[in-house]
Amino acid sequence: MDNAPNADDPTVNGIHDAIRMAYVSLSRPEWFFVERTAAEQPYREFLDHLERRFDITDTTDFNDDVSLDLVLCGNEHAWSLMLSLVGRYAVLWRLRPSRAPTPITEKDSLTGTETWVMELLRAHHIKLLEKRVLETPVALRLHNTLPGRSRVFQALFSDMDILPWEDR
Repeated sequence: MDNAPNADDPTVNGIHDAIRMAYVSLSRPEWFFVERTAAEQPYREFLDHLERRFDITDTTDFNDDVSLDLVLCGNEHAWSLMLSLVGRYAVLWRLRPSRAPTPITEKDSLTGTETWVMELLRAHHIKLLEKRVLETPVALRLHNTLPGRSRVFQALFSDMDILPWEDR
């Protein structure tokens, strides 16, 4: 059974619409929205809640990132949480030494802390994306990603040629 999203998937269609609106052009994208949107602090209320439970380190690099790239440190583990500036989308993964990160979703076996984060994302209308959606091709020309390799992850979060969970 193929788990790849199809063209009729409303999540994928909504993401493609958000990408087109943010970048203006897929072949000649504009990047002005990134710092402007970050300055508007669209996730301020959400982050206020997170800061009550975690030590948060912001590792965002607007040279490559089109998201807020945060490390959440809690009692149990550490996580990476990326919050897109293209739309209200997120990706979350556990940070574990010597293991490639894999996005986690509500379908995974979760700790109590992860369940709390997912409920908070939902309460703030932030869509946590699954790996299959993040790997969906998108016809967006990026600086660091080779032509033809652009995926939803790069368009929404960070322009890196290799997805974080792929073999390097």
